[in-house]
Amino acid sequence: MVTKSGGNQFHGSFRTTFTNDAWRALTPYPGDQNLDALVPAYEMTLGGPVLKDKLWFFSAGRLESESTNSTTPYTSLNYTKEVKDRRGEGKLTYTMNPGNTVRLSYLKKTTDTLNDSFSTIMDRASLYDDSIYESLLSVNYTSVLRSNLFFEGQYSARKMDTQGVGSRYMDLLKGTPIWDRSRGQARFNAPTYCAVCPDAVNLMNNWDVYGKLNYFLSTGSIGSHSIVTGFDVFKEMRKNNQNSSASGFRVQATSAIIDGQNIYPVFRSGTSTYVEWLPVFTPTKGNDLRTYSGFINDVWRLNRRLNFNLGVRLDRNSIRDQGGAPVGNALTFSPRLGAAFDIRGDSKWVVNVGYAKYVGVFPTQVADAASAAGRQASYSFFYAGPNVNTDPTGPYLSSQEALKILFDWFFANGGTSRTPRSQPTIPGVNTAVDPSIKSASTTETTAGVARDLWNKGSVRVDFIYRKFGDIYGNFLNTSTGVVTDPRTGQRFNLTVVRNTNSVKREYKGLSTQFTYRPARNLLVSGNWMLASLRGNVEAEDATNVIVRASADEYPEYREPRWNNPVGYLDGDQRHRVRIWGSYDLPVLREAGALVLGFMQRYDSGRPYDYTMPVDPRPYVTNPGYLLPPSTVTYFITPRGAFRFNGAWRSDLSLSWSRRVPMGGLSTAQIFLRAVMNNVTNNHRLIRFNSTIIGRTGDSTLAAFNPFTSTPVEGVNWRKGPSFGQPISPGSYQSPRDFSFSVGFRF
Repeated sequence: MVTKSGGNQFHGSFRTTFTNDAWRALTPYPGDQNLDALVPAYEMTLGGPVLKDKLWFFSAGRLESESTNSTTPYTSLNYTKEVKDRRGEGKLTYTMNPGNTVRLSYLKKTTDTLNDSFSTIMDRASLYDDSIYESLLSVNYTSVLRSNLFFEGQYSARKMDTQGVGSRYMDLLKGTPIWDRSRGQARFNAPTYCAVCPDAVNLMNNWDVYGKLNYFLSTGSIGSHSIVTGFDVFKEMRKNNQNSSASGFRVQATSAIIDGQNIYPVFRSGTSTYVEWLPVFTPTKGNDLRTYSGFINDVWRLNRRLNFNLGVRLDRNSIRDQGGAPVGNALTFSPRLGAAFDIRGDSKWVVNVGYAKYVGVFPTQVADAASAAGRQASYSFFYAGPNVNTDPTGPYLSSQEALKILFDWFFANGGTSRTPRSQPTIPGVNTAVDPSIKSASTTETTAGVARDLWNKGSVRVDFIYRKFGDIYGNFLNTSTGVVTDPRTGQRFNLTVVRNTNSVKREYKGLSTQFTYRPARNLLVSGNWMLASLRGNVEAEDATNVIVRASADEYPEYREPRWNNPVGYLDGDQRHRVRIWGSYDLPVLREAGALVLGFMQRYDSGRPYDYTMPVDPRPYVTNPGYLLPPSTVTYFITPRGAFRFNGAWRSDLSLSWSRRVPMGGLSTAQIFLRAVMNNVTNNHRLIRFNSTIIGRTGDSTLAAFNPFTSTPVEGVNWRKGPSFGQPISPGSYQSPRDFSFSVGFRF
């Protein structure tokens, strides 16, 4: 977004930042390499008057073509990833008179990526080339209606078009991704998604309109008020045909044999290899996710020691899915309350408390859960054909040779009309969204104290408690009903998506921040976040953004103590420390200014645990489900029982600038900045493979009753073949790297 507006004098800058993958140290990961390619990134700005005191412009641009080496997990295949980033932005500011100003800004950005990938991949066949086209238009108007009354209105619109993501082949042998279940579903043979499907489209657009009044009121008896009231209308549109497999199929292999960079899938007959059919039955029309909001907020300064913040916001959803069907229109009330007390009236000690409720934007993953348009169905079948690559002595069949055997058996034995291993997900048929569903929300309570440090700095400590509510969940039980698929006549139990109270997610944090200037030429700042994130639902992850809770699906086939226990969630991080500062080095004035910057970081390790899928069906009397679940998650250990390693890192920078004569430009400067991250090249292993295999992945392991028995390692479960090993160079803390920038500004 453009933030500068220009002025009555011309100002500008030109900067070139140089990076080189060869200036990055290597991690201990076997096969890690770097690429010797100097990459300049050009950035420029220019602003000034068009008509003095009336019309100003500001413009900026960036051009970069980056080449880096990437190393695949598990197979150590090295390849070059190239990213071309081109962006330009401009802004006009027009002042009609001293009380009325209009600002118009526009940004356009294009990103082309060569050898991109999605999720964890192990081979070159999983790479693809894609492009992202983005634009942002904004019109802002401000007006001084009276000396104490101001109006602001804005319209903004963002467009994003993603093209080329996924496979270029739609046939069964080249277009079918294979996932290795023994390595956390690492992928090979074909990319995720389809770039060449006839219905391929991926548009994400939104627009926002708001208007607000700012009113200032000063009274003698009840203090002063700064009141803001207004409205906001936000619309988001996603037009996308999911097509996560170009062939329409995906195979989850029992495991894979890795020989150098060659991967041989292992398809074992029985219950450990799955054939998944992922059709999109109806093309998308694009969804329409709107939120209508109204708000009022009063910053009330009662006296020189006591301030209040009193606010409320109302949000109403108006949601239509990608088929055009209405989904929900819930109304949510969100208070925003706070108070600050200056203990002695001299700003030395200030105590503050607050309470607020925040409502999230209604996510497209929930809006489209019941839409057949654009959303793929998901059917999963057990593979019961010939064993493939199960002989440890070989010879081994390639991925395409193995897939031919698998699909020959599959289509000769009923194909997609076979009985699925578990209830399929068929949007528009056996998935519905509760009409009363609400946006997920968070309530936040804070309390803190701030202290001035002898006019040389300040320190602040805040306690933060967040409780996540209205979490999205799937409900499937004996009362949700049965539906019939009009395409096949098959009957299925109905899954209803609604807000659930069966799970919990809570965050507690203690934030300590400080800034201090012990000397005129030295400034030190820092923050330390001591926190915990606990619950029994993740609710989100890096791949799916929103993850619906499963605690209310087939309740007879799971118990909370082993299926969704309360513990430390994946996002939990106990300590996050940052200490940074700058030191003005003593140099002659004629030599310019030389500043040393530093940052010390510490990130404690994230949690992990031992989980595996189990088949609960032999131990439950079916209460009437058409197709009970063949697997549910079992926690062998408490949730978040273990921790990955934490890591320290030291970063340094050195900046030099000097004024130079340049015509009539008295403020012209040349500058240079060098940055080195992780100066000590600390190679801390901060994550590794933690796959656990049970009987559903290895039939030689013994079954057990999850309701009455405790599984034993080596009998009921074992660690995966890569357990405890780094997955890729990204399993280590980022190694030492270096870059520098040169430029001038005026």
